[in-house]
Amino acid sequence: MKVDVKLMSIFAKFHKCDADGKTALKDGGTVLDLVRFLGLPEEHVRLIAVNGKQSDLQTVLSEGDTVFIFPPAVGGG
Repeated sequence: MKVDVKLMSIFAKFHKCDADGKTALKDGGTVLDLVRFLGLPEEHVRLIAVNGKQSDLQTVLSEGDTVFIFPPAVGGG
């Protein structure tokens, strides 16, 4: 299956996609499978949204899902 992955902030450098901008993952894969495939540091994944709804690492993905993954907030004033 293919999903649309949006990696925010410092995670952007981990993006892996094919020519159509989608990331291929095995059918029935979870967000955790995606995080591991991308090589993201699991301990730094703070916020996940699948199709606009807050999710977690155990969320099962489906063909065409849009997944946003955010690291911890950085910076400040």
